[in-house]
Amino acid sequence: MSTALETALYDMLIGDETLLEALPGGVHNTIAPLGTAYPYLVFHVVSGEDDYTFTLRVETIYLVDVRIIGQNSDKASLTAALDQVDALLTDGALTVGDEPVWYVRRERRMPDAVDVAGANTYIQVGATFRIDVGG
Repeated sequence: MSTALETALYDMLIGDETLLEALPGGVHNTIAPLGTAYPYLVFHVVSGEDDYTFTLRVETIYLVDVRIIGQNSDKASLTAALDQVDALLTDGALTVGDEPVWYVRRERRMPDAVDVAGANTYIQVGATFRIDVGG
């Protein structure tokens, strides 16, 4: 089951032709199915911290990890896809249900990850985004 935030992120990411051209395996929430073509994007909500004024929740600050995963890929092309995600999300017109989105920014780049399995090299590049949603 997807939350309104997850649905909004998914819809925004799959709506960008430039990003989809760079990601033959597509965009996935939390985990890509076994056998997904490389490279692909996986995102997941890491946390959601609520802010209150007395008893009224006024916003939820979400952190969302986005990773681009490639197999035997050029790191530069994976990084270019991540840069496209950054351009899409930063101050993007994201709508989360009926709630206003006040702020979308990349909080940090994640360390790149490399794994070698047999003849294949797997590379991940990623970033964490902060998304402030009115409550």
